Amino acid sequence: MCIRDRYQRRVHGGSINIIGNPVGLFRNISTGVEDLFEKPAEGFIQGPLEGGLGVVKGAGSLLKNTVSGTFDSLNKITGSVASGISSLSMDDEYLRQRERMKMKKPKHVVDGLGQGAKSIFSGFEKGLTGVFLKPIEGASKGGVGGFFKGAFQGITGLVVKPVTG
Repeated sequence: MCIRDRYQRRVHGGSINIIGNPVGLFRNISTGVEDLFEKPAEGFIQGPLEGGLGVVKGAGSLLKNTVSGTFDSLNKITGSVASGISSLSMDDEYLRQRERMKMKKPKHVVDGLGQGAKSIFSGFEKGLTGVFLKPIEGASKGGVGGFFKGAFQGITGLVVKPVTG
């Protein structure tokens, strides 16, 4: 597969996510704004104490939904950019491993932080070892031309893999 085909496949696959999730962001914020007005109104019908509780619930919903929608959009944008950059490594095995890791969704914040740290350290490890191993693998598969292809993959992987995880 040539570089152009590989790049087009990666960019096309992430073409929707590159702009984030504007519909989801709008839906989240509009839900929060709706709750900001409805929760207090429902509460004040029952009494002033319930109305005050409604204000707190409505403001909390607006904050929660705005933050959630914003982070979801940012996640989609950065994920799309990282996928595009990772394809520059031209390392099919690395790309398959990266896709498998992306399929594992964290169950909670600590799990997500652990996956992120593991991804960063794995990227550094694969980048550093690839500088030495990729030229050797290339030479064994394709002779002198394979050596230079492997050297190029190793050098680009040294930069790309730690950045994209």
